[in-house]
Amino acid sequence: EMVYPSNKMVQSNEIVQLVEKLTPNTDVILHVEGENIEGELVSKMARIEVGEGESGGVRLKQVGLELRKENSRIFVDMVEFDSPAEKAGIDFDWEILGIQIPVDRPPKQWVYVPALFLLFYIIFSQRRRLVRKN
Repeated sequence: EMVYPSNKMVQSNEIVQLVEKLTPNTDVILHVEGENIEGELVSKMARIEVGEGESGGVRLKQVGLELRKENSRIFVDMVEFDSPAEKAGIDFDWEILGIQIPVDRPPKQWVYVPALFLLFYIIFSQRRRLVRKN
């Protein structure tokens, strides 16, 4: 995570285009904010798995989200009952502040290469020390 982050935060006004480009069954994290039923302001991150579909709008409808755009801001217009969006805790009329999408990064096994070089260097230097001592 420190060298290569697993997700990238993107502005919400590009959500439909980004969801369209994602591979099927990819997790997307939405940063949403709005009032709950008690009237308190809630800001949270909601993870939703985006399925298959020919366009981003269709994919978002499949997870239960209908969006509207107001002055370059994206709001949740409707959340379908018992949908993945509702189960994630998203409510209608909430604003989508950002979207985190997964990024390509190198395999984590590459960290073993420099570790092995370091190990061989330590072994080589200790053996040389042992030979000089005798």
